[in-house]
Amino acid sequence: MQQQQQEAAAWAAIASKLAPGVIGAIIALRWVPAGSSWADRLTSFAGGCGCAVWAAPALVEWTDIGSARIEAAIGFTTGLLGMVIIGEIVSTLRALQLAETIRSILAARFGGK
Repeated sequence: MQQQQQEAAAWAAIASKLAPGVIGAIIALRWVPAGSSWADRLTSFAGGCGCAVWAAPALVEWTDIGSARIEAAIGFTTGLLGMVIIGEIVSTLRALQLAETIRSILAARFGGK
C-alpha cells in the first residue's frame, strides 16, 4: 500500500511540473497560423510541450529560481511561446520550399529527374 502511495505521489509531482507547460501549449493553439493542418498543429503542440518539459527546467535552474509558482509560470510561458515559435518555423520552412530546392540540387548534381 505504501508503494502505491509513493508511486501516486511521484506521478502527481510529474503532472504538476508538466501541467503549466501543456496548458500553455494548448492555449497557444489559438495562434497557430491560418491554414495549418492537424499535423502542423500536433507538431507545434509537441514542440511547445517539449520546450516546457526541457527548456523551462533548464531556465529555472540557470536563473536559480526557488519558487514553485515562478517555476510554473516559466513552464507555462515556454509552452506557450515554444509552440508559437515551432509553428512559425514550420510555416517558414514550407514557404521556403526547402525540400523542392534540395531535390532539384541533388537532381542536378547526380543526374536525376
